[in-house]
Amino acid sequence: MQTIIRATGFGTLVLLAIGFIGLTRSTGDAAADPTGGAARKLVDSGPVTITTTDGAQLNGMYRTGRLQSEIGLLLIHGFTGTFEEPPIAILAETLAERGYSTLALNMRDAGCCTYTTLFEDNVTDIDAGVQFLIEAGASRIVVLGHSLGANRVTYYRAQVEDPAVRAIVVLAGVGNAYRVASAFDGQGRGANALAEASRRLTDGDGLDDLLEVPLGAFGTYYYTPASLVSNGSPETNSDLFKWIPSITLPLLIVHATNDGFLPFQRPELAQQGAVRSPRADLVYVEGANHSFTGRTDEVTGLLDTWVSEVLPQ
Repeated sequence: MQTIIRATGFGTLVLLAIGFIGLTRSTGDAAADPTGGAARKLVDSGPVTITTTDGAQLNGMYRTGRLQSEIGLLLIHGFTGTFEEPPIAILAETLAERGYSTLALNMRDAGCCTYTTLFEDNVTDIDAGVQFLIEAGASRIVVLGHSLGANRVTYYRAQVEDPAVRAIVVLAGVGNAYRVASAFDGQGRGANALAEASRRLTDGDGLDDLLEVPLGAFGTYYYTPASLVSNGSPETNSDLFKWIPSITLPLLIVHATNDGFLPFQRPELAQQGAVRSPRADLVYVEGANHSFTGRTDEVTGLLDTWVSEVLPQ
């Protein structure tokens, strides 16, 4: 069962439905081709390696939809994730079967458990995925982020307003990365590592040496000082609540009611913060866990319905 809460300039409407849900609001799409007639290349479905503007190489999986839709979906994983893992890998495949072109893409910090990059690097990485889809023939793009990937995509949109990007999807977003990490730091060892990282940055020593960051049941991770401060300090940009208010595109927030990160997510607050979005929908997938295990077909259906509504053919 799914619950949809739709926020628009005309108030809030709550709809209850079982299974496939038809949404009724649609928007026009009279804008010209945002690619500006840029040269396009034929790209076959399969594994890809994309080089960013600063030289990082990102692995991913590109799929062309059977119907050759002009709509492309870029799917971004969360913390410790990769493009090969659920739910990103499954959704990329099932949405391609619905006719979309999809790109499930690794960020440069993909996998576990050593990190040397900045959170801000996500902008460059996501933009590389957007440009790949444009070159492959997509003229309208939806950017989706799962878990910490929701922080990545909302931050990206706040920094880059590419006209080809037409909608944003937040799937099981975790909220503020610092608050989540702090909650698992029962013995304060993570806080001590963060303090040491800040000291090293100030003093200019040990900048390339890894710091161990134990976070209890959440695991142990290794960061360079700059990476830890960027991704996990109180001032981190890894916070979707900070960036959602700047989004001027249709926004879909999908929330799993049995998510282990529930105390940090506050999906209603995220929806209320979307003050500049022309349409901000909040969908609850009842009983689903953080990865939507066993529920990805249902999520595929609601994503297909929503994208069809906000980006009508």
